[in-house]
Amino acid sequence: MNIVINDPGDVNMGSTRIFVHYLSDYFKSLGIKVVVNDWVNYDLYDIAIFGKSVSLKYLKEAKNSNRHLVIGIIHPSDRRRSHINRIKVSDFAIVGSVEERDYYMNIISNVFQFPQIEGINRQPKRHTQKNTILLGYHGNKMHLDSMSDDLSNAIDRIGREFDIELKCVYNFKQLGKWRSQLNNVRVRHVQWQLDSWLEELAECDVGLAPGLTKFEGWSMKIAHLLTGKYGFANDYLLRFKNTSNAGRTFVFHQLGIPVVAEIVPSNFHILANPNNGFLAYSEGGWYQALHKLCSSAELRQQIARNALSEFNRQYDPLIWARCLVDDLQSLCRKKDMV
Repeated sequence: MNIVINDPGDVNMGSTRIFVHYLSDYFKSLGIKVVVNDWVNYDLYDIAIFGKSVSLKYLKEAKNSNRHLVIGIIHPSDRRRSHINRIKVSDFAIVGSVEERDYYMNIISNVFQFPQIEGINRQPKRHTQKNTILLGYHGNKMHLDSMSDDLSNAIDRIGREFDIELKCVYNFKQLGKWRSQLNNVRVRHVQWQLDSWLEELAECDVGLAPGLTKFEGWSMKIAHLLTGKYGFANDYLLRFKNTSNAGRTFVFHQLGIPVVAEIVPSNFHILANPNNGFLAYSEGGWYQALHKLCSSAELRQQIARNALSEFNRQYDPLIWARCLVDDLQSLCRKKDMV
């Protein structure tokens, strides 16, 4: 089976790093012939996979040049008609989470999941008792902007009991700086850079992974309707993106840093076991988890070790890549039968 992966993005983009460069290396390790960025010789390949920013035009060109070619896309989107047309032209999609997989099954039947695993090759952190506890965040600024009052209040409560600093690693040069509402902790804004972001995160003692989005505008009105007319005060009402995934928690696991994450479905796979870390939604949930981790370097070390062991067991990228290869080979056989 010969595969070409075409994506004009650079390695600063997570989807390009993981689903183009890392994935192509995994395929090669499994004996699959892979070429990255050949936009002409489609007759040489059985499968062509396109990055999420590639326009419909190029997918059609590939399809027209080789009627046996199986076409796939990375991280589909349905925000525009042109995006939906990309999906309809494709034979399959590759996504990073069960949330995303389920959503796009509405549009395309072959949706294959490959977890968003960064290539990290370094020794996990050794935790020691410290005077200042460094909390860490990395990812899109939107998760900081959507930080719940429960999480903010919990961090402020912890800041009254411990000397706390929050390091936020994100692209503030492009997105602007987050306007923190925290009162009792110092916030350090660190520009995300490919050659330094992992070093910056490796300094942290506890990782934070908020993942829910706020109810605003029309969604706020619906939320009020549901909670007021149909709901109860102790119900959960959650809102998260269809592209939600556990990639940000994975990085902390790989670095040997314990995590407290918001209760987004993908986070449950490892963190539902409290021996591996903590899931939180309420102020009390965030506070209790952070208090335990800030109080004990020994606990931080044990939980980080457990989480890394479970991550390695469930998220060996070669095993996931092998499953993806099997799915793609099956799809090729089906297309040849038509």
